[in-house]
Order: sequence, then structure tokens, then C-alpha cells
Amino acid sequence: MRSGKVKFVNVSDKTRDCRVYVAQQGYELVEKQFSEDVLKPKARWLTPDFVTKMVSGILNGLKGRFKVIPAARNLRAKAAFERIPFIDQETQSSLREMSVSDDRGKQRRWSVIKRYFDDITGSTLEPHPSYVRIDEGDLPLPLELRGEGDQELLALLYHLTDDDSILAIEEPELHLHPQLARKVFQLIKETSARRQIFITTHSTIFVDSAELENTWIMRKEDKETKVYHVERIEDLKMLYSTLA
Repeated sequence: MRSGKVKFVNVSDKTRDCRVYVAQQGYELVEKQFSEDVLKPKARWLTPDFVTKMVSGILNGLKGRFKVIPAARNLRAKAAFERIPFIDQETQSSLREMSVSDDRGKQRRWSVIKRYFDDITGSTLEPHPSYVRIDEGDLPLPLELRGEGDQELLALLYHLTDDDSILAIEEPELHLHPQLARKVFQLIKETSARRQIFITTHSTIFVDSAELENTWIMRKEDKETKVYHVERIEDLKMLYSTLA
């Protein structure tokens, strides 16, 4: 490292490659196996009591912010030809309230959701106090009469615009055709520059080959679940084989 103190700064908005950033700043990057023996002489302040307090502080900061978005599966209508939305009632109520609210914060959030939804689908999300309304040309339809892809997108937009949460999204590809899935993945990537997002997927569309360091493979081997970090382009072969 350069001599003198090094200030810790968040540079994720400038680069995702630490080696490039280190070279640009004139630092020397020393890569070695991390161990407690390496850390102790350089960080005598890092006592067990300090670590306990630090972990406790992190957990308190995360409390209530980690949100899991489960995949919608096995939905059954009560009667033949009945269409049911798979967006939960609480989210639908929030969307309806948001669409007609006088609150500036809710108006801004609704505007963002509407802009993304309209741009991606070509349909129009319209405010309505009684139901979530989507217009296809001059044909207004309630949410449950729209395709599952539109419903999946709207649900994801609702959660992605909740800026105070850390998201874990389960299999976002389930109800999306490939073209829509690619647009959704790009939206998730853009949002991840501002907040932490985890995705579990069985789709190669949601694998970012440009930033492999963000990808892990989970496989069941000999009755054990093993996790592999994807670091090289050569690892894509195993990744695509697993997903296929």
C-alpha cells in the first residue's frame, strides 16, 4: 500500500473490479491467505469484545431490513375459469393506495414503478382506488386478468423501489418469457448499485457473465450441499451445465 493512512471509501459506483481501482490509485495489491495470525499484529484493537459489539451492531442495523421475496407457485383458483392474482393482498393494497395518494413520497415511488412498468411492457399502469389497473391500449384490465409475467414484474418493482430493504429474490424467472426476463435482470443490476440484492435462479439469463465474481453455484454432491464461487470465465461451463 502507499505510505500513510488509507481512508475507507465506497467505490462500488465507480468500479466493480478492485484490481483496476487499486492500479488507478497507485496502490500495490498484496494478495495472501487471510488468517488470524496475520491480523493480530496489525489490529491489536480487534479484541473479542470489540468483535462481539461490531457483530451486534451489524445485526441491529440489518434487523427488519432483510426481505425475502418467495417465488409464487401452485396457485389454484376456486372455480373454473377464475383468474386470481399471485401478488399478495397487502402489496396490492399498498399499490392502490400509492396510486391515488397525496403523499409526495408515495407519489414519487408510484411514478418510478409506473415509468419502469410502462417502458418494459408497453402497457400503461394507471391509478385506481379500487383495484390495480393496467391499460392495454384502450382496454383497461384489473391485475388478475393480466399475464403472470406482468404480475411478476409489478411485484418486483414494488419491492425494488423500497429503498430501505436488503432483498433476497427467489427464482425471478419463473413467470417471465426470455425477453422480459432480460429486461428484469438489467433492472435488478441497475438497482443493485444502490442496495444489496441476492438472487437464487435456475436460469442462465440471470447469470452476469460480465461480473462473475458476484456468482456462486450451489450443488448437491454425495448428500451434501456444496458452494462454489465462480471466478473465471472457464467456470461458466460448469455453471451452465448445472443450470441446464
